[in-house]
Amino acid sequence: MGNETSTQVETNAQCYVERLHGSEKPSDKEKLREAGIELLRRLEENILIQYPFLKEAREAACLSDIRLKDQPLIFVNDQFLKLTLYAPEEVIGRNCRFLQGKFTKQATVDTIRHAISAGEPCDVELVNYRKDGVPFWNNFLLLPVWEDFATEGKPTHYIAIQKDVTFIRPQASKVPLWTTEDVVFFCDSLRLTKLAEVLFDVSMTGREFIKLTDTDLDLMLLSKEEKKAALVM
Repeated sequence: MGNETSTQVETNAQCYVERLHGSEKPSDKEKLREAGIELLRRLEENILIQYPFLKEAREAACLSDIRLKDQPLIFVNDQFLKLTLYAPEEVIGRNCRFLQGKFTKQATVDTIRHAISAGEPCDVELVNYRKDGVPFWNNFLLLPVWEDFATEGKPTHYIAIQKDVTFIRPQASKVPLWTTEDVVFFCDSLRLTKLAEVLFDVSMTGREFIKLTDTDLDLMLLSKEEKKAALVM
């Protein structure tokens, strides 16, 4: 925020109108688009007053309206699109959960939901997925926003600042310290989905993972019937 171009704001407003008000008359849709642009500009000003440090931020950012059903995104910046590989029309009007995948830790998702419900900020790391299916570790900073920050009450919006920290996490190169989530992420990022599922089911840690032999891995990937046959042989 703080560096958004008029084109970005207009594109987001247009996508928002098309997704949520696609059945409206052209004249009404134009009014809604103009209202959307005005709202985004006003929110941008309020956000920078509430969080001045965001003026120099260069990370991916998205803004959701938590008053609407399913708390849809109403704005994403160019960095968000580059990080996730999605186009504006694919994300505006949707809940941000589309970035989650099979191996996103539910406990972390619950932490985010509880923060939103309580109107509090939240700072977590979780596994998210790009449009092409490639996972990444997302440093997810969630901040409450008030459309009119002079009034009391619960936030009206939330802004999420996101950063890919896959290769700079402290444990990135320390396999023995990996949690099950780290082990599964490693396999999933190599598109070894079946192996990732097996290791996830047995809660494999990094310390256990580095002790596995090729034979161990081959056996783990066998079906129950194939394992029985292998033991007989």
